[in-house]
Amino acid sequence: MEAYIGKGTLLRDLSYKEAKQQAVESFSKEFLKKLLRRNRGNVSQSARQAGMDGANFRRLMRKYGIREPKHKQE
Repeated sequence: MEAYIGKGTLLRDLSYKEAKQQAVESFSKEFLKKLLRRNRGNVSQSARQAGMDGANFRRLMRKYGIREPKHKQE
């Protein structure tokens, strides 16, 4: 079985659970990155806009390999 999910990602021989997990992870990573770009790297502001606390937002950043900017743009 072959199916495409988001941004043309090909899913081969995956169970529903595996395909769903990949889709959620892809969405989450892109969502966090877009919030950080929109907020010029401000993690606290991005977390507020996402409706979560800063610690959870940072945990997700680590999970998805998103680095916190060393110097925030002013």
